[in-house]
Amino acid sequence: MGIIGGRLGLAILNRFAPSKEMQTGNWKSPLTETEFPFRLQGFFGERFFEEIRGKTVVDFGCGTGRDVVEMVLRRAPEGIGLEIQTTAHETARKLAETYDV
Repeated sequence: MGIIGGRLGLAILNRFAPSKEMQTGNWKSPLTETEFPFRLQGFFGERFFEEIRGKTVVDFGCGTGRDVVEMVLRRAPEGIGLEIQTTAHETARKLAETYDV
């Protein structure tokens, strides 16, 4: 799994979805640790994970990486998280390393 940040992440995210929050650093994660890694299952159900089986997933604006890590842990063989906020990017990278994805 890859987590992309810095200038490349900024360029990609601004191309597709520029926002004041991303550009000014006012981003905050809406999740708590107790909600990981089962947030997507709660939103979409188990069928969602069957649909991503064998597919590479890309999470634009992955924040702390929880969703993309969950997808890789559950069925996707590869996940790519894009994040421009330095703190969130570092947290996402550490989370991916923690779960060895």
